[in-house]
Amino acid sequence: MKKQLMFLLVCFGLIAPGSGLVNGLHAQTAGKRTARQPANPTKTQKQPSELKAPSLRAIAQNRKAPNAAAGDPCNSDTPIAFDAPVNGSLGGGDCQLQDGTFIDFYSFSGRAGQPVAISMSSSQFDTYLYLLDDAGNVIDSNDDSGPTTDSRIPMDGGVITLPYTGVFYIGANSYDPSSGTYSITLATDASCSATSIGYNQTVNGSLAGTDCAVNIGGEPFYTDLYTFNGTAGQQISIAMNSAAVNAYLILHTPSGEGSLEDDDSGGGTNARIPTSGTFTLPETGTYTIEASSYNSFETGDYTLVVTGPEVTPSGNKYFDYDGDGKADLSVFRAATATWYIQNSGTANTYDIQNFGDGLDTIAPADYDGDGKTDIAVFRSSNNTWYTLNSADGTTSIVTFGAAGDTPVAADYDGDGKADIAVWRSGTGEWWISQSGSGTVAVVRFGMAGDLPQRGDFDGDGKTDLVVYRPTDNVWYRLNSSDAQVVAYQFGLATDLRAPADYDGDGKADIAVYRPTEGNWYIANSGSGNISIVNFGLSVDLPVPADYDGDGKADLAVFRTDSAVWYLQRSTDGFVAQGFGLPGDKPTPVSFVR
Repeated sequence: MKKQLMFLLVCFGLIAPGSGLVNGLHAQTAGKRTARQPANPTKTQKQPSELKAPSLRAIAQNRKAPNAAAGDPCNSDTPIAFDAPVNGSLGGGDCQLQDGTFIDFYSFSGRAGQPVAISMSSSQFDTYLYLLDDAGNVIDSNDDSGPTTDSRIPMDGGVITLPYTGVFYIGANSYDPSSGTYSITLATDASCSATSIGYNQTVNGSLAGTDCAVNIGGEPFYTDLYTFNGTAGQQISIAMNSAAVNAYLILHTPSGEGSLEDDDSGGGTNARIPTSGTFTLPETGTYTIEASSYNSFETGDYTLVVTGPEVTPSGNKYFDYDGDGKADLSVFRAATATWYIQNSGTANTYDIQNFGDGLDTIAPADYDGDGKTDIAVFRSSNNTWYTLNSADGTTSIVTFGAAGDTPVAADYDGDGKADIAVWRSGTGEWWISQSGSGTVAVVRFGMAGDLPQRGDFDGDGKTDLVVYRPTDNVWYRLNSSDAQVVAYQFGLATDLRAPADYDGDGKADIAVYRPTEGNWYIANSGSGNISIVNFGLSVDLPVPADYDGDGKADLAVFRTDSAVWYLQRSTDGFVAQGFGLPGDKPTPVSFVR
């Protein structure tokens, strides 16, 4: 039977009222994989409706109330980290449910489609485990799927994928009124890490017994995870073809407020989203694809392709002076205030432009939105920006900033043009002249001594406010997409920070170059893995950019004592080329702090 594409939430605008589909994450049509009964049917499984006065939902709602009692154990939760077992105890003083059992709450942040597993064990009582959403609704629960009377979510092994991006709660409980110690673990699975996939790129994959196993009703469905960056309104389609398995696709939105599933819309046992034509992405951000099978235990090869417009991540457009999609070798010679640019689009040609003053701070970016990086400088002596517009050859002169400011021009409003902007260290303020609206935004984010960083770290097409704090080696980021603050400890104060989109997922990756080792340390946003690559010497300056035009920033260094560029291009491979003189400043270093 041909299984039809499922649109699981009316927020997609494609489920009409009265269509017979259930509003919510678990709406089903014929062809959706179904769960079997619990492994231990002889033992009564608690139902959320039994937990009254207070119920789990009431507890969650009360916790959010402005007058929630701080001393009430039902109003508190303990943050729990991944893969770090926590020891706790149930007994007097804990939150108590209607059935007389005690419960401890733990909280963690997760993303839509993220695979997790939770286990709880005790030698002193029969454990019971809950996974709750931020409103107190039960996502899953378990009694005895662990060894003996221990609990596990999901039951019988594998992982459960989180339904949305945000905060989740774990309820550590007992089957009967009991007290005693326990251990609880929130786990990830290395085999469940996601791989970024580009538009119009065919991936050859394989489902195997060693893959991430998503558990449905106690049965493992081997699954590969992929992520891609999308923009609201963008038209895409996804196809998974296989002669070996009955292909099954699940697409999670960035917020997790909706998902799509499909079995056979690609013809035969191939899967496709949507059934025909293209699908309009409802929001901007990172989408997650589950490439799996309709039947449990299926293994075999498949191909996966996301069809859509080629989108060059905004962070990779820097230092492309000729607009061919590739960064150009370029230097600024302070002694003569001269720019030297080798055009990658035209072989063996380069431009020479006298612009600025030797004491100016170079600030190249695409200010006029023509797809080419413009030559520009910031003159601190008079707080003036001078820009040579590549679109028409005119020079723009704008006074903006104050003594001691650091120029941080980038596209903060997402209109495709770099905005003149400064970081004011003394007050921890960002001053941004927004080209889209013509207004000036002043945002306090950071503190004295912080170092401003540039990049679109959340993938929404806008540069985020980011600072690195040398005193604690923490990167602090204010997401432009959701105004959330993210803190991430990475690197050393003596490193040179060089964030860029190294994995091509449309998000800037936190990265540093350590001159004492010649090593690059990169926190890949697509997979969550940290890469360590030896490429460079102590005299080198990091100059990462997309030199081969494949949408990924390449590892690159400028050797200061010889003016040789060493590029490890992600598609075109290694190249070494002399360009400039010792003492020149390579323009990509303007983003390195």
